[in-house]
Amino acid sequence: MTALEALAVLEAAVLECKTRDINTAGSFDFDPPPGITASCVLKYQVTDTGKGSGGNQTSAQADITITFNGPVIWFVDPNRATDGNGTLSDTSAAVGAFNKLSSANAKLATLGTNQKVFIYTGTTASGAGEVLDLAANSDWLVGQGTVAASFDSFFGLTGGGAPPAGTVTRPTLNSNTSTANGARPTVSGTVTMRNVTQVTGVNIVTTGASKGLASAGFTSGTSLIKDVSVTSATGNGVDLSGTQTITYETSDGTNSPNVLVSVGGIALNVFSGVTIGANGFTFKSISANGGTKGVSLNNTGSGPLTVTGTSTRFVSTRKLAAGRFSSGGAAARFRGCVCVCDCARRAGKETKPRPKARANDRRVRRM
Repeated sequence: MTALEALAVLEAAVLECKTRDINTAGSFDFDPPPGITASCVLKYQVTDTGKGSGGNQTSAQADITITFNGPVIWFVDPNRATDGNGTLSDTSAAVGAFNKLSSANAKLATLGTNQKVFIYTGTTASGAGEVLDLAANSDWLVGQGTVAASFDSFFGLTGGGAPPAGTVTRPTLNSNTSTANGARPTVSGTVTMRNVTQVTGVNIVTTGASKGLASAGFTSGTSLIKDVSVTSATGNGVDLSGTQTITYETSDGTNSPNVLVSVGGIALNVFSGVTIGANGFTFKSISANGGTKGVSLNNTGSGPLTVTGTSTRFVSTRKLAAGRFSSGGAAARFRGCVCVCDCARRAGKETKPRPKARANDRRVRRM
């Protein structure tokens, strides 16, 4: 039996892992089990089908050990017809990306740190349980609107950790900020951050009293929010508390802006130990209508809050003094639109239109 004959009849007696599409030349495709972080062992035997003398001959069992590099990434495709197993391979109705956020959330709830969730362009299903809790340290939510040169470079799958040639194609990420912004998926449920987590390249939209982007269990570390817009109804838009240093950044304030809108809650509520990092919180606009405040920053350190939109509408000093904005330490720099509705005016007690201010008006009363 020649080596070529052995490869030509290669078969895998697989125990821990699974192969698919064993080719006649002996190569095979391999799909790792969802969520695996350890090594994977393929057990196989080679059979000579009798071309030589002595009839069929079978070798002793041998092993192929496959070691995994990089993070565990769960894939969510809102446009997929069926709910798969969260993997990148799309080989059947059961094998491929999830189509529900709740399926990815269930995985994060039971697994360890360093889990990532990637969401393709589209709008996730809404309803009970359709939320995402980045339940452990170093978990990420990455939307297809994340600005990056490529999927591999963003996730660090380069150099010795680069996928081999022939690996299934990864999703596209764009370094062009306008293109990336158009690719942002819409998450229709609350996203909850934990220690040392990241949320990038998504729009979050919630209904009812649900918060948009929230936190739980912050005790230490640094977290990042980047290229994320949030719209909420009566719940707070962004609601962060606990011991954590956070920056809320934009790749491009014009073409990939951060916009906050809360119809009946506080658009931006940061308190109880959260420190705004040196890069600050940057938004194109913040709009609140009906909450107790539009923006509330309570003991958030010296990191800046900057609103950079080009609108000439500006919340007046009188509105700030009325408690619609409160700042417990952050340096506030308003160069654009901060729209905060006046409750008295809504109730019919004020009929005069709100005065306009210059685009560069920076009058802010520190509360």
